[in-house]
Amino acid sequence: MVSSNAIRYAAQHLLNVAFPSCSDPHFEVSPHDGCAVVKFGDVVFRIPLFNDGQWDSFLSGTADVAHVRNFDNSGKIPLFFATGDDFHSGLSDNEITVSSDILTPSFALLSCFEERVSAHFDSHGRSMYDFSLASKYGIIDMPLVDEYAMLLRKAVRELFPGKFNVSPRRPRTVLTHDIDILERFRSFPQAMRSILGRDMLLNRSLKDTVESFRNYRDWRKSRFNDPYVKQILDFIDMSEKNNVEQHLFFKAQKSGESDTTYDIFGDFTEKVVQEVCSRGGDVGIHGSYASAVDPQLLAEEKSRLEKVAGRKVSRSRQHYLRARFSVEPNSVEVWEEAGISDDYSVGFAERCGFKCGTCHPFPFYNVAEDRPSSVIEHPLVLMDGTLFDYMKLGVQDSVAIAKALKMKAYSVEGDFTVLWHNHTTTRNYRELYETVFLNLLV
Repeated sequence: MVSSNAIRYAAQHLLNVAFPSCSDPHFEVSPHDGCAVVKFGDVVFRIPLFNDGQWDSFLSGTADVAHVRNFDNSGKIPLFFATGDDFHSGLSDNEITVSSDILTPSFALLSCFEERVSAHFDSHGRSMYDFSLASKYGIIDMPLVDEYAMLLRKAVRELFPGKFNVSPRRPRTVLTHDIDILERFRSFPQAMRSILGRDMLLNRSLKDTVESFRNYRDWRKSRFNDPYVKQILDFIDMSEKNNVEQHLFFKAQKSGESDTTYDIFGDFTEKVVQEVCSRGGDVGIHGSYASAVDPQLLAEEKSRLEKVAGRKVSRSRQHYLRARFSVEPNSVEVWEEAGISDDYSVGFAERCGFKCGTCHPFPFYNVAEDRPSSVIEHPLVLMDGTLFDYMKLGVQDSVAIAKALKMKAYSVEGDFTVLWHNHTTTRNYRELYETVFLNLLV
């Protein structure tokens, strides 16, 4: 069984999502006869809790599962070890009896708890989708925790018809861009290898070859004409035009350091970062490979970016989405110690969807210290490389997945957080970029 702090944490998130108009809603949680009794205003929720055996069974993927209609009747969602056929087994006076433990599974998903007991990690130390709770229970395409919250809201409205008003949260598309590669062209020899070696010989694309020579000609006039740099600035313009929240994550290594693709103190890098800031772009740190478990290194990289940008940096995303919670220090401890307030690293590299069961920002849990951390997590829903590198989808299948995930995120009033790199917008990526990414702004 999980701790009372963890149960309270899960209840807090469910109530925040269910009743967004109540900022920091006041509630009380007390144990009673194997249940959590949650008192929220005039409402009492009686929620059964897993016993030790059920908790172990849930984590192993062998829990008894019943499926019930979700809050808007668009599909079905799982309940674990349910005592009835519906989400709640009764409404009486001011009390709602939920037929399944929705707190413990919510905590497990929000905290990525499964990673602490898993033996399955990829070559980068990342948790693997195939061994995840999301895979075992088939819930990657649904924000299950948010679905539970919406069912709580629906039950309260049934108990107090016409009396309980909720101001819905406005769902958002949040665009994020990792600047893994700052420039395509760096010299004449390198440019020719890129154009002739890749576009002409490898991809055998006359169209891309001609376009690349044009880009190279423009780059010779000004490095700001480099297609990858131009795309960074275009990202800012399109987010402003469409009134969409956006964050750009820059690496901050120096020449000669591990995981370096551009020097943060290089003259042109500084010019690009400062131009982004002057245009109103929000700059975050794209923590290097090793910084995922090294708070001093992440703090140093953040300090470098702050020096170049001339402003405080408080947002982060780890390179390779390398958020790690099975080691010490784990990533949430690293982020706290490095002074990160908001992180965007949590998502599966190989599968789009709702890894944490939510698409609402939430404070990540420090399991080692059994407390909510000071870091707000913004879970990743869709990444370009996941679609065409890992899942190897074509354009139309990518469009279908992107639309479905956005619709689901919006249905629970959450954030559809997207990662699209500046270098996956041209040449053989162009159709995906124009057909998938640009349509997300509509």
